[in-house]
Amino acid sequence: MPPTVAAVAPVVQTQGSMQAGAQTWTAPVIGSVPSYLKLRDEQVAAGSFITNAEVTAGAEDAVLGSTVETSLFPGQNPIGQTVDIGSTPFQVIGVLESAGSSGATNEDDQVIVPISTAQNQLLGSSSGLSSILVQATSSLTIGAAYAEADNLLLQVNG
Repeated sequence: MPPTVAAVAPVVQTQGSMQAGAQTWTAPVIGSVPSYLKLRDEQVAAGSFITNAEVTAGAEDAVLGSTVETSLFPGQNPIGQTVDIGSTPFQVIGVLESAGSSGATNEDDQVIVPISTAQNQLLGSSSGLSSILVQATSSLTIGAAYAEADNLLLQVNG
């Protein structure tokens, strides 16, 4: 990683129809990596977050936002249970702390899965990234970190 960059998280996103038992819900599905949690300043309330091993393995594991949790598993502990996203079954490994809404976005209405699984099972492997989250090492290196990230994107995308 360049010296001005503290953390990076590639992100893919789609809208997913979900079902757990008789309950159904539609919410954004985020595919990313473990550093996503830190970069978004989110916390796990129960269970765990996705790991690098799960990303590498393409694990069908999911971390639910609190709105998704209460919509699909009212009054239940969702950890270890299955939620179908589209036609793919995912095991719930964690639930995020409630973050509330920011503007038109409800941060609690999301599901996070390993980026590899999102690309291969939900989007098709040819899908590109929706965004890349980058954190500079300090406020003094933001400009240099931006330039390095921009240069990398130009190299990758031409």
